[in-house]
Amino acid sequence: MFTKTKRIYEAFAYRNAADGKPYTRDTSTRKADALRTAKEWAKRYGRVEVNALYVDVNDENNIQGAELLEAWENGHKTT
Repeated sequence: MFTKTKRIYEAFAYRNAADGKPYTRDTSTRKADALRTAKEWAKRYGRVEVNALYVDVNDENNIQGAELLEAWENGHKTT
């Protein structure tokens, strides 16, 4: 059986590049908004990531898949 999915974009910010626990998080339905937020955060935080989440259309907590779109460490784009 197939599950209908939709994409949600999330930006994570970590205080430093080695920190494993996100400091702040933001979600968006638009990729451009998530990237804009991440670029601003990259100036202030040690590591920032933008992920695309593929979630069930009826339950956004049911994540079907994810991919890393872009990342920054210490203000420099790494991905």
